[in-house]
Amino acid sequence: MSETVTEARGTTSRMQTIRALLNKAEGASTDAERDAYTRKAAELMARYSIDEAMLSDSRPEADKVVDRVIWTDRPFSKRMADLLWFIAEPKGAQARSVREHTGNEREGALKWRHGLRVFAHESDLRMIEMMYTTARNLALAGASRIRGYDTYGQDQKAHRESYIEGFSHGIYSQMRAAQAEAERVAEAEREQLEEQALLRGEIAPGRSVELVLASRRDVVKNAMHLALYGKTTAQLAAERKASDEHWAEYDRKAREHREREIEEQRSCQRCRDAKSGYCNGHRHMRPSRASYRSYERVGAYYGDGYQDGRTASLGNQRNQVSGTGRQAIG
Repeated sequence: MSETVTEARGTTSRMQTIRALLNKAEGASTDAERDAYTRKAAELMARYSIDEAMLSDSRPEADKVVDRVIWTDRPFSKRMADLLWFIAEPKGAQARSVREHTGNEREGALKWRHGLRVFAHESDLRMIEMMYTTARNLALAGASRIRGYDTYGQDQKAHRESYIEGFSHGIYSQMRAAQAEAERVAEAEREQLEEQALLRGEIAPGRSVELVLASRRDVVKNAMHLALYGKTTAQLAAERKASDEHWAEYDRKAREHREREIEEQRSCQRCRDAKSGYCNGHRHMRPSRASYRSYERVGAYYGDGYQDGRTASLGNQRNQVSGTGRQAIG
């Protein structure tokens, strides 16, 4: 493992190989050839990323988190933003959609630019940008070959957008598969080195690959929260917990108040004497619509159809409405 990590940090050969593979993917003559090159590039990226993560585990300052806006220009700028996210997410990055007005109000001119604000470790961001540049060119090249079809009533633009969406999911699948396999191989190598160290009577330093990558993701998320909200992930979690507890207490008091009202109404003599079953003091408890059930029956003001749907037994015959005793008409 140590030799692999040294190679990743000490030379640029792996990055050059990745660039060469991506260039070949753009020049591929067939889809199969293109997929083979992008898949191999994704595998090298995943392994390089893990090597960098393991090396930087003891020195976080060597691979800092970068905050960068990447604009996804036309054509299909929103679809390209999706493509960028599908590439960034497997690398442990965090991203938020952004847009910027160009200041041009002329009819037919580009008024808004779309993109993503990406938070990632510097080494990961370099690979994200490399893969996105190639993937964008490949997606546009494939979409440009579509001249329009009548199938499903799609026009040319809609069909091209569908193509880019499918292409994005394909890239995402490649990236996720490559990352999972690289993590498996790296952990197996780490465990082997650890066993060898134990046999020599040494204690192998370092954490597992899973813990290192989880820690890096937490660092990226914390950096994003600080940049966007001025608060750490822990502070936001504490605020969210306090808010949940506040509203849980509010709901508890509301339920208790409602239960007291129900009990008072049940024992109210004036309600018993009233034709409607509710006196003036308890009139507000009367259901306002005939299609709504009372609070005592369902616990909230939901319509009959809603409650039937929540309690329906999908094994019943189709002409039976579960739990109601009513037969469906027709």
